[in-house]
Amino acid sequence: MKLKYLERWNTARNAVAQRYRQRLDNLPSVVLPKEAPWCGRHIYHLFVVRLVDDDRDSVARELAERGVQTGIHYPRPVHLQKAYADLRQGPGSFPNAEAASSQILSLPIFPEMTIEQADHVASALRDILQE
Repeated sequence: MKLKYLERWNTARNAVAQRYRQRLDNLPSVVLPKEAPWCGRHIYHLFVVRLVDDDRDSVARELAERGVQTGIHYPRPVHLQKAYADLRQGPGSFPNAEAASSQILSLPIFPEMTIEQADHVASALRDILQE
């Protein structure tokens, strides 16, 4: 039933992602998602940024105070999840994954999101990071 809307939804999310890229690209403490040229078009089910010089949880709280809800979809790296404990890969085994899990923040993105809403999110994030 929803399959007929898929192309339109993917195009809409892509437009929001491109707007985020335009507005956030030059922030030195934000790492944006990469698009590999050989992969075709990204559909942006999520738009996850990495906040390398800021406290992710504080930024999320400040965004919420400005009406922007965010998500943390992977708060713990795989090797530290209970289901993988038998692999005995404790803290420090994968330092890059551990650092990333404490820095990633998913910004809002959905097919019905307007460019104005994306601008609000980007402006709020820029303001918080430049304070």
